[in-house]
Amino acid sequence: MSKKPVWLRAAVCVTAAGLALAGCAKKENTGSGGNQSGGNQAQPSAGWPETQEASIVKGKQGGTFRLGITEPTAIDPFNAQESEGINITQYLYTGLIRVNPDGSVKDGVAKSWTPNDDCSEWTFDLKTGTKFTNGDEVTSQSFKTGWEREAVKSAASEVAYHMEPIKGFKELQAGTATTFSGVDASDPAKLKVTLADKDCEFYLRTFHPVFSPMPKNAGAADNKAFNTCPSVTACSRWPARGCTTRASSWCATTTTAPATRPTWTRSS
Repeated sequence: MSKKPVWLRAAVCVTAAGLALAGCAKKENTGSGGNQSGGNQAQPSAGWPETQEASIVKGKQGGTFRLGITEPTAIDPFNAQESEGINITQYLYTGLIRVNPDGSVKDGVAKSWTPNDDCSEWTFDLKTGTKFTNGDEVTSQSFKTGWEREAVKSAASEVAYHMEPIKGFKELQAGTATTFSGVDASDPAKLKVTLADKDCEFYLRTFHPVFSPMPKNAGAADNKAFNTCPSVTACSRWPARGCTTRASSWCATTTTAPATRPTWTRSS
């Protein structure tokens, strides 16, 4: 009995595989099935009707946006971490930079940021006239105060590690220092940062709320009164739109019923 050539057997296998795949080819979810009226309109033969393209309508400007959230871990920058806390904290505070929805960077309190040649030092030139809701002006010292408040060992911050590249961070975490040796706030309108680890993208790190400025009345990270009712820099983001009222509204919610889950209101 003679055996078929190897090439012939291979051809048969390829043909069979092709026929099997043809049966699985994608088809439109329309056909004549179910069309008993004799009309020409195609009806779905199986499954669900095809999804129609959604029409895009331009949104209405203005109004009030209300967002219900679960209780955040913190709205104080020293420990804001999960999405709810981050959303609120970034609403309350304007840091050195801001980020657009498309990922591009724009100025916050800083109007410019410049590294030296090897990115071991950064200089942030600050806008003047920005104030906290308690009336304090936001200066370079406000940032230095805030960063040290978050990085010091006693704060036990779970997000302070974002500051690790800054010179003096390890000493603050170890409890052997209380100030950032790598942060110079001698000029109120200029914040100079020296890094222990060179980083040409350091400015991007400062978008995290842990790099927020702090007013004089912030106190230590365990200041419960400030933790729930902070003085914020929202005025710098939405000037002349009653940010003091918004902050007071939040305080009324959190101080009278801290265990509740508030609805955050952002007015345009």
